[in-house]
Amino acid sequence: MAKKFTLPEKPCQLGGKVITTGDGEGNDREELVKFSLEGLMLNAKEIDRVLGSGAHGRLFVQHKGDDIKPAFGDDINELKLAHRYVDSTVTLSLDGETVTLPAAKITNVVLQPQIGGMTWMACDIEAPAKLADGVEEIGNHAGLKIAAQLAFGQKPVLDKRQKNLPLGEGADDDDEDDEAPLAKAKKSNGNGKGVHA
Repeated sequence: MAKKFTLPEKPCQLGGKVITTGDGEGNDREELVKFSLEGLMLNAKEIDRVLGSGAHGRLFVQHKGDDIKPAFGDDINELKLAHRYVDSTVTLSLDGETVTLPAAKITNVVLQPQIGGMTWMACDIEAPAKLADGVEEIGNHAGLKIAAQLAFGQKPVLDKRQKNLPLGEGADDDDEDDEAPLAKAKKSNGNGKGVHA
């Protein structure tokens, strides 16, 4: 998976719900703006930027005389990426006004390969409201067609749902439980005969 990449400005639809919420507590509380984008259409080179070199060739097949079609047939109609892209920059074009959101997170990226070789994309955006001018304009355009440029940030990190457990967690309890019956068995077998209840 590429560390950093940019998708050029593309027409899309701004989600019908734009939320401004707080994150953190007390003085550390930060106002965030959250919204979704959908309908960005990616070509072969762009899908390779998102998923890595050769991805388009794995997602699509073309038989002689036929259109390019999704390789998975009717069984799978979309792919959801497990990563969140941090330190991204999202630029929205809203009826001639441009709103740039630095330090954004791009999450819940969904890809739907289409007949003809293009890939439909949707994603969620979360960004600090204080770093952007014109945040209120985003809410005014909710549910409308706009254009967006996405500069995907740092190397993807695991989503919060995919926490890694530390090695050996719970091992102490398990060892005690495993050793106790063994100790009892050794004591009961001291004379060479097992004790049965």
